[in-house]
Amino acid sequence: MKKIVLIIFLFSSLIIAQQAGADSSSTTAVGDSVNIREIVQAQIQKALDKKDQSYSISTAANVQNTSPAESTSAVEQPSVTEQILLLIWHQPLHLKIFEIGSILVIFFISFKRLSELYRNKSLHALKEKIALLRSEKVLSKQDPKLQLVRKQLSSKDAVFNQSEKQFSKMAKELKIAKGEMLLAARLKLFEVGKM
Repeated sequence: MKKIVLIIFLFSSLIIAQQAGADSSSTTAVGDSVNIREIVQAQIQKALDKKDQSYSISTAANVQNTSPAESTSAVEQPSVTEQILLLIWHQPLHLKIFEIGSILVIFFISFKRLSELYRNKSLHALKEKIALLRSEKVLSKQDPKLQLVRKQLSSKDAVFNQSEKQFSKMAKELKIAKGEMLLAARLKLFEVGKM
């Protein structure tokens, strides 16, 4: 798995490096033949013209309106999310594919590690339970309602002098296993000395 990720990473980085090398060589050749000062000067002139036009429009609006605070309007800049979306939108296709692939690989690896961690925890718990069984230290959850019923049964001697059919009927009523009641009866008889 690690080899595959490394091969994909190397392959994509080679493609990006080739693209970057081709872009830089073409821009240096074009950059030598273009006069950058003229382009910058033209952009500065356009910005100054726009500023003069907006200033003349805003001063005319201020003269007509009585309150100058109402006529001024702030230029809205795109929000952070819009800027991020524009940045992602204008990236080359191979970079988008590389980023999506990287994100998918990261999610796959993290999912695999989390599932292995969960599997190891459940396996460890199972091994602990097996070790407790081997050492005869069984952990069992005891229901407090059944404990109360068991204590009441142990104090009554007449309950244990019944037939097997009556034991099963009583076990159903008390929601206790029939074998548990028979065992309790035999222990009570053994305690009393009748057995």
